[in-house]
Formats: sequence, structure tokens, C-alpha cells
Amino acid sequence: MDCAAPRHHDEPEEAEPHARLCKPCRIRLARDLRRLPGLHAELRDVLTTQHHHGSDRGHGDGLPFNDRVSEHASQITHDLRWWAHHAAEDRRTALTLVSVPALAGYLHAAVTWARFRPWAGDLADVVARDRGQATALLDPWVTRRFPVRGRDGTCPQCGDGQLHVTVYASDGDRRRSHAACDGCGASWAPEQWTRLGTLIIRRRELAA
Repeated sequence: MDCAAPRHHDEPEEAEPHARLCKPCRIRLARDLRRLPGLHAELRDVLTTQHHHGSDRGHGDGLPFNDRVSEHASQITHDLRWWAHHAAEDRRTALTLVSVPALAGYLHAAVTWARFRPWAGDLADVVARDRGQATALLDPWVTRRFPVRGRDGTCPQCGDGQLHVTVYASDGDRRRSHAACDGCGASWAPEQWTRLGTLIIRRRELAA
């Protein structure tokens, strides 16, 4: 059976045994669900920052951009709520979660089960589009995002994912720079970078 994720419609990819998603799409779905709460919070922070500082970032009076950010933040909430309740109904369980982190966490915990459901491809598509649009809206605020090269770029927590460092330096941007794994989602704030470096050096010494 081919993977049901729409991104494979033009170039079919075989799904995992008895599942509706291939392994890369399953991993991508889990990663996107881990990232969405943070992206949603960043969208809300951008709105708060613009409100307090009157920044329009080159968008005239600022309203069109504010509208897109606000609408997409609401769309993320709507999509996570709809899919979490859909999954709960399919499992014949009640769901009372309301916050974005809780809804995303519920869906993330259900990915292993959900990949076998006929709607897995639609879920993967919606979550990927929500993540992609949020990233596109936030990109102007990102000063630089770069991978940590070589062996040191492998996440010391999961031992598999790639480490990236994201630096925010735009005026009025309240988001915090961080290093993060694109696999397991582990993240280190600037005050934790010394410890991250220690973990990387310790692993390097053990491999020598």
C-alpha cells in the first residue's frame, strides 16, 4: 500500500506494513506535532510585540500581516481541536482537552496508532500545512538558522536527529534563540548551551 500523505501523490512511496503512512511521514507528523505548540506561542508573541511596539515590519499599517498571524494562530487551534476529537471519537473515548499544547500532545501520543487509520494521510497533510504556514509567517523574524555540522550535529539526547541553532535578533522580537533537534524535538536555551557543549564533547571523547 502506498503512503496516503498528499505529498506523495506525484511520487508514490510505500507505507509501513499495514499502515497508511511511510516511516518518513510518520516521523514528520510526530515532529510537526511537537513543533506546533511552540510555533503557535510564537505567533501569539508576534501579535503581542506588534501591539505594544507598534511595529508593522514593512506591512503598511500592520493590519494585513496581523490578520494573517491571528487567523493562522486560530486555525492551528481549530485544526488540533478537530483532529484530537476525531481521534478520540474513533477510539471511543471522551476528550476534555482545550489548550494547544495538550491537544498537540494527545495527537502526538496517538501517532503510532493513528498511522493505521484511513484518515492518517489527511491528518499528516493538515499538520504539515499548519507548521509550514506558521514557519513562513515567522521567518522574517529569524535572523539565522543553521545546522551543526559533522558528528557534533547529531543530537546527544536521541542520538539520531540533526541539531540546528536558531538565532533571533530582530528589534522587538521576544523569542529566545535556541538549539534544537529536528528529530526528537529536544531544545536547549542559550543558558543551556554550555551543558549541550559538554554533552557533545563527552560523546566525542567516548567515540575516540
